Amino acid sequence: MSYEWKFLTSEEKAIRRTHLDWKGQQSLLLSVLCFLIPLAVPYTPLAEYLSRPQVRTTRYWLFQRGPFLAFLPDHGSIGLWMGALLYAAVLLWLAMKNTAPDAFFLIKAFGIVAGAQLPAVYALGMKNGIVSPARVWGWERGTKWHMWGARILVWLLAGHFVGYMIFFVSFSRLGRLVKLDIIAGELAFFSMVVMGATGLMNGRPGAYRLFQKIHILVAPCLLPLCYLHVSHLRPYVLITAVLYILDTVLHRPLLTTLTLVPHRTFTEININIPPGVSEIYRRGYGHVFLRIPELDNGTKHPFTIASYSPLESSLKVTVRTKGGWTKELAHLAREKEGRRVVGKVWTIGGEEAVVEECAAINDVVLIGAGVGIGWASSVGREFVRLGKHVKVIAVAKSSEEVAVLGGADAEDVSGALDMCVYLTAELGIVTEMEGKLRGLDVRYGRPDWEEALAQVVLGARDGEAFVGVCGPAGLVKGVSRTMGRWVGSSNVRVWNEGYSD
Repeated sequence: MSYEWKFLTSEEKAIRRTHLDWKGQQSLLLSVLCFLIPLAVPYTPLAEYLSRPQVRTTRYWLFQRGPFLAFLPDHGSIGLWMGALLYAAVLLWLAMKNTAPDAFFLIKAFGIVAGAQLPAVYALGMKNGIVSPARVWGWERGTKWHMWGARILVWLLAGHFVGYMIFFVSFSRLGRLVKLDIIAGELAFFSMVVMGATGLMNGRPGAYRLFQKIHILVAPCLLPLCYLHVSHLRPYVLITAVLYILDTVLHRPLLTTLTLVPHRTFTEININIPPGVSEIYRRGYGHVFLRIPELDNGTKHPFTIASYSPLESSLKVTVRTKGGWTKELAHLAREKEGRRVVGKVWTIGGEEAVVEECAAINDVVLIGAGVGIGWASSVGREFVRLGKHVKVIAVAKSSEEVAVLGGADAEDVSGALDMCVYLTAELGIVTEMEGKLRGLDVRYGRPDWEEALAQVVLGARDGEAFVGVCGPAGLVKGVSRTMGRWVGSSNVRVWNEGYSD
């Protein structure tokens, strides 16, 4: 397939423009089918039908696995890669279809197909918003698809940008680069590259704060730049702007007070929930975004809810002290111990995603390490309330972590849970918190995951099992390697709760 620079008549350009607009509409339709329709389903009459037990599996595949993953086994990141590459391949096919031999047609098609993805990428990025698919899929899956959607968008824009640069150089038209519409396009492209580059810094000290500040600064500027670039992108820019405005208007933060409780390796945050506030804040599982003005006026931080206390009407989140913002938080907690500070709280959505993920499964294993113990114990209690058989595996450096993070206002740590505790640092030394671990299966050292999981997974009563894990990357990898032996050969679903701290 060869391309050449074809200079068309006005009539031919009009025909080409019609085809380009159709490509953009197809690209938008694809994103709506894959990302935005699942958002609307829970609020339609179809939701009642999908809640019936006999169709829960269908609902799981259609609306919670994410686009193009219905035919793939749950291999975690491999399935995500395959789904994202397939989505990218379909968009690439839409862009290239029937463009030869007109090079201009191909370059413009890359741009219009990319521009039509803006609404979906923005919606996926509004993880705490009312218009975000994360409300159906959960934070973890919504975040990953936002990242992949943005990458695919940048790849398509790169084809558009490079193609035009080749044309400008080949025909000595570099002077056009200083025109207002071209400058707007250049700035839009490089803005997306900068945002993507900060996303690749994940895990480095201060990376999240830089990532969020860049997004807060650049993302709102991107829409005006695209609007100024070419008129053909404006419908997609306006759709994105409407979603952005709806998110801002409909999903305001809860301004409330926080009680900070310092511990040796983590900080406990108790969020006061005033009377009359939506029930969405009164759950012991799910996620919240949190901003503490005394620490930083510009960034919001995502946390997994560790528990909800009906007696005190407060949510609890726990934050591991690692450095950067978490170190500043620990210092503030020591300064303000016993006093309250002001904070802003947003619910992220997807509060019931982990519960819906295993709606028809009775045997559940929840693994929590460090602050992830709070998530495992609180979600475990919710599953027990729903009548499921739940085993919680807690991995901690000390019994203090297990007692504080797993307590959740119960008389003891376990409550109604079958909990096994692995202490990795105490090596059998009894501490003042040890009494709260009485009655639990306490072991010392790191768990053998095959031994720890085999009995529940392979002995599941209905042949199905659900394994949820919340903790450091090393623990998640260890569990994933073990689960890889069973996923595909048996009906096992794996959930990685990636935002415990």
